[in-house]
Amino acid sequence: MGRDMKFVLCSLSFIGFIIIAVFGAVQFYRYYHPKLEITYGVSADGATSMPRLLISGESMWGYSDLVKEHIATYSEQEGAMERYLLTTYHSPRVLQTHVEIKDGQTILTFTGQGTLEDGTVSEINEQLVFDFILRPRD
Repeated sequence: MGRDMKFVLCSLSFIGFIIIAVFGAVQFYRYYHPKLEITYGVSADGATSMPRLLISGESMWGYSDLVKEHIATYSEQEGAMERYLLTTYHSPRVLQTHVEIKDGQTILTFTGQGTLEDGTVSEINEQLVFDFILRPRD
């Protein structure tokens, strides 16, 4: 094998190694840092739907145990808040959701008005606080 052929094979091997290393590094990063976003719809009258967790940027290996714990915590607390709001405040109900990132926490604030079972209209002002960051979707 000629010297030029050895150089070409070494160069191609090196480039292949770099591509595999970069791919592995990206997958490793996504394993611990998938994109966790909060999304919700807004109707024509300005009312918002209950927020939902959107997960993207998942690694081919899935998620780390910490990320799975964050997803489970969010799902459990948001589900409990949704059940509370929908059973306590009856139609007509106007609900808005605000997301704030502060000091490494995600704060979901639910505001609006809802009708109680006795027919009186009451202000809604509830919060969920998570000790991890969930970004609102743009």
